[in-house]
Amino acid sequence: NTIDIKEIVSSIPYEKTVLQYQKDGNDYWNTSEDLSFIVTEDGKYTIKINNETIESETKTIGLGVPVETEVNESITELSQMLYGVIEVKFLSGTSYKVTDTPNEPLLKDGMTAVYWDGTTEVNDGNKNNWYSYEAQSSTTEEGGTSRWANAKTTDGSYYVWIPRYAYRIIYFDSEAHENEYRAGELTEEEALAQNYIVGYSDARGIVDKDGKSPSGISSQPGIAVDSQYFRVHPVFDGNVDEGGWDSKTTGFWVAKFEASRDDATADNRGTGTIPKSVPGVQSWSNMTIESMFTYSKNAYGENNTTLNSHLMKNSEWGAVAYLTDSKYGRNGTEIAINNSNPVITGCSGGIANATTNDIVYEYNSENGFLAGTTGNIYGIYDMSGGDCEYVAGYYKDGNLTHAQTFATGESDAYSTVYVGTEMKKNYIVGDATYETYTWNQDIDGYGFINVNGSVFSRGGWNISTYRAGLFYFGSGGRWKFFS
Repeated sequence: NTIDIKEIVSSIPYEKTVLQYQKDGNDYWNTSEDLSFIVTEDGKYTIKINNETIESETKTIGLGVPVETEVNESITELSQMLYGVIEVKFLSGTSYKVTDTPNEPLLKDGMTAVYWDGTTEVNDGNKNNWYSYEAQSSTTEEGGTSRWANAKTTDGSYYVWIPRYAYRIIYFDSEAHENEYRAGELTEEEALAQNYIVGYSDARGIVDKDGKSPSGISSQPGIAVDSQYFRVHPVFDGNVDEGGWDSKTTGFWVAKFEASRDDATADNRGTGTIPKSVPGVQSWSNMTIESMFTYSKNAYGENNTTLNSHLMKNSEWGAVAYLTDSKYGRNGTEIAINNSNPVITGCSGGIANATTNDIVYEYNSENGFLAGTTGNIYGIYDMSGGDCEYVAGYYKDGNLTHAQTFATGESDAYSTVYVGTEMKKNYIVGDATYETYTWNQDIDGYGFINVNGSVFSRGGWNISTYRAGLFYFGSGGRWKFFS
């Protein structure tokens, strides 16, 4: 964890400032001359000043240990968490070190970097114009300039790179104050002083503005990456119970479009059994969840050991959603609904709450861009509306008749177990359920997963404005896969 522990020794009245520290198991000492050092690995550290061991200041620094918080009941209701800003900090490699440059996309075998000259696809091997995860200083209602990295596989499917990051959510008392903060017209210190900030979701958990935690909130480990308590999004951090893989990751690839059959067209859903991620065709729906899971993992046949395509997990949806809502995506602007009928991948109804199918814009048009996570052609589409998409997150004691392929009762790299049905106690940090409940008025039609609706669905329906959106979740739908 990138933790400056200067406070540990700064109160000790030494005139000299030569500090040494050693991690247990190492046969060497590191030196610092400013009474601080940065911890990048778990472990126990012995500290010396002027060659004197400070026995009482020998510390065990646990990167996954929750920050201790005092309990307070001042932020307990969802109505106090309606307005929020998601802040993101990119992390270097698989470390906890904050960087201004996101991790470079890892092109797997058969993947080629692609970018666009306007709306014309360029695939010339020149990576100079490949991507730029650019902070947006204003709203993106008319589009954005952040360009997420895109790649293409040999079958013509498109993918988008989500680099490793840490996040925190600041909850405000009103949409007006939230917007002032986004626009830079209000600092965090000013907002705190005027009681505009209700609380946070960060490395301390969900806490009030004073850092005190309400009781009855789900407790998961938090990781502070700086003094503002940013939490590494769990999907990157190697804990399968929190929706991660079985090792830390520098990032992951997400299908750019809703899944379709390999022979689908705009006029026909097709009959093929290999999923693709391409624009302008009918999406693939009407199958059991376990079939979705199996088809996703078999998308690239023998090559899947390298590409590792799979049914998206709830945590992975959350990681995309949080980056989208941050200043590196749409900066709080709601993405437009894909309200095409039949559902055509990569389309937009032009406005976020469109309810008719009178006008549908394609992904590579100016209005079509608004249905993407960046407000331009570089984003991920079909995250709002289109077909509702099942993800591999389920209630372990529910009716899992059609999810037997992956619902083993134990979390693993490909699926995440939820141990209860009470959202407040059983959500998983970063999964875009409790932390962002009803944001953008994305109201779940079926509630948190339950005994009969045991598998999460995301994105919502193309025919319903209140059951569609980036933060929508329910317990029924279609599918999205990624590698």
